[in-house]
Amino acid sequence: MFLYNEPLPNLDSALRMEIGAPSMNFPEAEVQSAMASHTVVCNAALDPVEVPISVGKPSRLGMRPPCLSPTLLGKPKGQLHGAVEQTELLGSETVPEVTPPNGKPLIAALTKDAVFAIGTALNLGFDPAMTQLIAD
Repeated sequence: MFLYNEPLPNLDSALRMEIGAPSMNFPEAEVQSAMASHTVVCNAALDPVEVPISVGKPSRLGMRPPCLSPTLLGKPKGQLHGAVEQTELLGSETVPEVTPPNGKPLIAALTKDAVFAIGTALNLGFDPAMTQLIAD
């Protein structure tokens, strides 16, 4: 469970993706600023957000699918934007695949039944403390 919750920074990113199901998301992250206690990252689909600092040149933001949720009410500290490509209803969870404007699909794992029409804009919120800044 430790590796699932806190993968070590020196683990190969391909190995990180294999720990847990569904696999971890790794959207690209552009560094806006780096401080001693945090780094501010963003991209075309990611609003600027402060995340825990990491060693090395950050280029990806690791986040587990259960840590993403639709942002219908309020504004979370972290937010990704995209369009629904498909939705899988798995009984105990709903797994939407969301494609951001800049490319690779992201997967969320929701603990409630939800149906999203293909092409629907969907914002996914997350807690930055549950992410990891990872160098390629």
